Amino acid sequence: MAHPPLPRRLTNNEYFSSSSFRIFHQQIDGLVTLHWHEFYEISFIVSGEGFNMVNGVSKPIAKGDLFLLTPADFHTIGPAPDHTLEIYNLIFSDEWMEPRMRELLFHNPLELSVMMEEEIATELVQCFSLILKESKHDYPGKSMMVRSALDRILIELYRACEAKQPEKSKTQPVTAFSHAAAIQDALVYIHHHFREPLSLEIAARQARLSPNYFSDCFRKTTGTAFQQYLQSLRLNFAKSLIQSSTLPISEISYISGFNTLTNFEKMFKRMFGDAPRSFRSKTENG
Repeated sequence: MAHPPLPRRLTNNEYFSSSSFRIFHQQIDGLVTLHWHEFYEISFIVSGEGFNMVNGVSKPIAKGDLFLLTPADFHTIGPAPDHTLEIYNLIFSDEWMEPRMRELLFHNPLELSVMMEEEIATELVQCFSLILKESKHDYPGKSMMVRSALDRILIELYRACEAKQPEKSKTQPVTAFSHAAAIQDALVYIHHHFREPLSLEIAARQARLSPNYFSDCFRKTTGTAFQQYLQSLRLNFAKSLIQSSTLPISEISYISGFNTLTNFEKMFKRMFGDAPRSFRSKTENG
């Protein structure tokens, strides 16, 4: 029996050539199948209604919705019956995400998806339109103009998402010790690359710390050892895929970052109480 196709992986090489960003203004009148990408994608719904399923969780979307997808997210999107989604999609490589912006967006576990107020939404359409215009020409200062508009969009997204959080859930970056900012940099990298081969040494390099010292700082910051933290990310990703796709368990194990199916099944059962196939069966049977 043939396996269903894997969710498509959209690569930097496939989408970027002379520029490390691209923008699309399109009409979506059918399902965009499950996929993820090596780059960031920020999308704005100009008109229409539909749904966006991110990491196994489906959410209705409509005019004014703005959301950011990272290299760690997989999603599918589509219109509601008798609707067409008019949407701006701006994709950009990791180099466009400056450290200060990365810290702003990712130091708190915010859901980076929100319906924008009408006045701001109108201004965001102008930002996307400007980027679209710049993308079609080689004007002097093109990259600076695009980056400025992108930064405006990302900051407005953050402000709107942060504003809708209950006060008690708003937190600040960890400042318990001098290397907290470095650990935050590593955490962002880990969350965006956890499906890839990712060693303690690679993570420590993102924090610009020695592996041993990084390991100690990481535990103090997160309360969890690096390998345990990484494994939890992979298992929760696999759980979402099991719930939202028909992929074979062996494929889910591989694309979630596990080297062997046996190890994946053992770790999954330890964390969730059921083997992956039993978990899927219970999910399907309600």
